[in-house]
Amino acid sequence: MKFAVYFFILFSARVFSNEQLLIDFTEDLLSDLKFDSVARLECPDLKNWSPINCMEFSEEIRETLLEVATPDNFPNTKYRKAYSLEKSVEEETDCSRFVFHVFKRVGLYYPMATTKNFSCLSVFKEIGSEEAQAGDIVLMRGHIGILGREGKLISATSGKRSRWRGSSIRELSLKSFRGKKRYFTWSCPESETSVL
Repeated sequence: MKFAVYFFILFSARVFSNEQLLIDFTEDLLSDLKFDSVARLECPDLKNWSPINCMEFSEEIRETLLEVATPDNFPNTKYRKAYSLEKSVEEETDCSRFVFHVFKRVGLYYPMATTKNFSCLSVFKEIGSEEAQAGDIVLMRGHIGILGREGKLISATSGKRSRWRGSSIRELSLKSFRGKKRYFTWSCPESETSVL
């Protein structure tokens, strides 16, 4: 598999005339292979990781992120803690993978991280609840989601919260989630420490 990927990247260098397109394409390919895997990076690696090209979290990107995260876009997604990498997020996911893919789809790349290690990511800055806006991250013990509008949380839930059928991607009142809540916003690191 590795040989095929390296060959494809080298071959692609001849096909892509624009160097930036190749960099973006390669970063996307590597993020699929490396970061959406069961063997996730540990906290020290996440703290040192920095994206090749970090995009600012503009209002336009924030709005696009909320559109992508809309539960209507995931009508049949099943919740699976041990999800299959061969299945898309539209088929099955857990809360961390859902957030990861929503951010990735709007061009904001980061290594896959569990809820336990999410606060280690260098591309997210912890903020107070009063600063949090729709599109930011809400992290709780064992759960993560995207802050929606009007005090809602968009996330993949196991269904234990209520007895619904259909998709596990729901927009529920943030108040229905108990426990301490921490808020994070996308923030490009001041200095790029490493590139994976």
